[in-house]
Amino acid sequence: MRTFLAFTLCMSACIHVARAQEPFTPVMGAYQYSNGVHPVITAVFPGAELRTVNSFWKEQLRSISTKVLDKKELIGEAARIPSASSDTLRILIKSEQGRGSKDVVTHIAFLTNKGYVAPDSPEREVKGCTEWVRASSVDLLKQVARQNLEVGQRDLEREQQKLDMLKRDLQRTEENLRKAQQRGEAAKNEKAEMDSMLALPTIPIKTATDSIGATEELKQQAKDRARQSERSDRAERTGTAMTKKEDDLRWTIKKNKEDQVKQVDAVTKQQEVVNGLKRDLDAVR
Repeated sequence: MRTFLAFTLCMSACIHVARAQEPFTPVMGAYQYSNGVHPVITAVFPGAELRTVNSFWKEQLRSISTKVLDKKELIGEAARIPSASSDTLRILIKSEQGRGSKDVVTHIAFLTNKGYVAPDSPEREVKGCTEWVRASSVDLLKQVARQNLEVGQRDLEREQQKLDMLKRDLQRTEENLRKAQQRGEAAKNEKAEMDSMLALPTIPIKTATDSIGATEELKQQAKDRARQSERSDRAERTGTAMTKKEDDLRWTIKKNKEDQVKQVDAVTKQQEVVNGLKRDLDAVR
């Protein structure tokens, strides 16, 4: 029992030392299960989800046990690990994740017909059980690292898509600005033309015996001037609208370019995250 208490007191320190060297290196310790404190082999899984870890260990137990119980802890009945023992084992597994922690800690106890596997157990049992935990942990860490990398790559793709969309929006806005400038210039020219025509003196109509013809000519002149005045007013309204539209589009372009600078930074940072996740995956061995 004194040995168990010593394990319990140093377990946390051992875990952090192991993580500083190799996060997936299992360490010996002790843990309080529902049926008492037992010596365990502990492994830490950074960046993992508790549900994923529990599911993984359940599958691991199913592959080597005749029966798996899932109550307060996972229990593999009549499990076979030939490298550790020629007899069957009873394996207890409990994973936990502290509030706010990004790490999942798994505690694994092995019960043989001689008792629970501890540091003073036969070397075959200690090495066999430790290697089973280590090999299984590597598989899980690779799975977690791949999942994290896939999430990181999806986030990178989303950030890149946002940047691409900003670039397309900028192109469309610049094209709309060009068209607005052309329309504004055309409206300015049309107004100048209509105003110059309106400034011309009215052509006097010669007296004619045909008063009806003279009246029609006067009406036509009036219609022409009214049409010119209407076109001048319409051109002025168009020019004013285009000036406002140009101002709005220039502001949109300015804002877009500022957003692009921020988005380029977001893409760069996410690329660094992905590069780090790739290194994490490559480091698992």
